[in-house]
Amino acid sequence: MNRLKPIAVEFDDEYLWVTLADRRVIGTPLSGLRWLQNATAEQRNDYQLLAHSILWDGLDEAVDTEEMLHGYGVLAEE
Repeated sequence: MNRLKPIAVEFDDEYLWVTLADRRVIGTPLSGLRWLQNATAEQRNDYQLLAHSILWDGLDEAVDTEEMLHGYGVLAEE
């Protein structure tokens, strides 16, 4: 089983939350993903779940679940 496969995506006012295949829920601050923070609700919800990432094709961006676990690829809050 691919434990890092995303199976669900949710947003609140401050975070992107991803549920993984092993049922862990991991979060990343939207402030570190400005492109996603500035996206409309429609753009945020137009994603594809891939083997190890979430792709927002319309925004030409993706988030890797392993990078989320390690905090890589996320800008520090300003």
